[in-house]
Amino acid sequence: MSLIERICNKVERIWYSLCLKLPVDSRLIVFETERDFWDNGWALYDYMNCHNLDYKYVWIVANPNKFHKTKNTTFCSRFGNGIHWKSKYYYARARYVIFTHWTDDLKRVKGQTSIYMGHGLPLKREKSTIRKVFFDYGISIGKESNKYH
Repeated sequence: MSLIERICNKVERIWYSLCLKLPVDSRLIVFETERDFWDNGWALYDYMNCHNLDYKYVWIVANPNKFHKTKNTTFCSRFGNGIHWKSKYYYARARYVIFTHWTDDLKRVKGQTSIYMGHGLPLKREKSTIRKVFFDYGISIGKESNKYH
């Protein structure tokens, strides 16, 4: 990792720590799916959007330029060079964070609910990693998911 990348990572962590001090926005929902704007997260978003629920939606995607911002939906970058100011801000402010893949880099925020909507709950990991589970709710479909009630 180059010096510039290390500096950017440090600045991004500091920025995220500052954003965590801001109040949670009760109308903000952040979605992140492994394949942009896709999967179980997209199905929930589509349902909520079609029923005109009074929320602001943010999608964290690889390339936000591929998508068009709408009245209540914003797209932010997940990858790339530099600091992801917007995505870290929205992660910290969201009342709900909905994701479909395992991630350890988000911090718990008081008043925030995290929902894992993958195709299977990641409970088959070794017992030593179970303490790292940080989501409040896991919604999973499939024949294996009802084993973990």
